[in-house]
Amino acid sequence: MSKRGRPDLPPLDDVVDGFFEAQDLVDGGHEAAAQEALEGLIEHCSAAEPYTAPPLSRKSATSDPPLAVVVSSALNLLGELHLDAAMRSGYPQTTQSHPRVDEAVFAFNEALRYWPHANASAALSLGTIYRDCGRPGEALAVLLEIVSQGRMPQAEEEEEEEEEEEEGVEEGKSAEGAGGDGQCWYSGWATPALERCLPIATMQASLIMAQ
Repeated sequence: MSKRGRPDLPPLDDVVDGFFEAQDLVDGGHEAAAQEALEGLIEHCSAAEPYTAPPLSRKSATSDPPLAVVVSSALNLLGELHLDAAMRSGYPQTTQSHPRVDEAVFAFNEALRYWPHANASAALSLGTIYRDCGRPGEALAVLLEIVSQGRMPQAEEEEEEEEEEEEGVEEGKSAEGAGGDGQCWYSGWATPALERCLPIATMQASLIMAQ
């Protein structure tokens, strides 16, 4: 316990390592062990402050992700484990009511609470569940959030790169303010998911609005 009465949080590097170890367990088919590891990580980091800043460019962020982003990613992975288990039991083809779906919805909502902006994976998963469970209004609201925010970081980075090329900025100068390696945490933790989820969210939102 810290001097101010708040629980001490584990070092960021340990949390990141724990997340990737859990991801490796999932990839290796050890879902029960992965779930246990993720739940332990999330519990130990439950006092992390949510990361509520708007999307940032690679020049204005460090190379290390905020703790809340890692916790959010762990919650998202946990939600996917719950959803996979529900799908093996027939969701959504034979049933739209399953306790693991409820657990997935809780995990995705918690993921969005820790990291509400540009958290495309959690938002898309949640929107898809709402759609499959006959809640189109809630699904549309979540999907449109991806559509409205999804391109912001990518567009900002592309604009900066064009400016650098036009101005002939020396190689490596773009690393300033980004941990010295020219990359910010967004490039690994957010941008790939945004690029993958944006077209899917756009299509699903269009289909809902056309009904």
